[in-house]
Amino acid sequence: MKFGRLRHVAAIQSAADTTASDGSTTTAYTTVGSVRADLVIATGREFTEERETAGETVYKVHMRHEPAINGGLTRKHRILIDGDTLDSGAADITLDVIEPGFVDHRRRMVTALCVRRDR
Repeated sequence: MKFGRLRHVAAIQSAADTTASDGSTTTAYTTVGSVRADLVIATGREFTEERETAGETVYKVHMRHEPAINGGLTRKHRILIDGDTLDSGAADITLDVIEPGFVDHRRRMVTALCVRRDR
């Protein structure tokens, strides 16, 4: 991995579910930390669900290995990507982690599979 490719800022957030007195569950996210990252589109698809078109894009997110931040990455985390550095100029991208990180043999890089759902 060429470190010049890590041009995005990825904020890693952890989910915490809280249950109200009426039994409803809400999810609140807290930011664990930020690391430099690179995005690579792995796959994408578009489908119709309940008479609406929806899409999913799976990304490979390559990040520097920071044990305190992304060392314990799980499916309960999400990654926010700074949208100002993307070519499209879009707003921040929210990615749900579907496969926690794979650490390379030198413990320098983490690769996580994440999905972006458009609905």
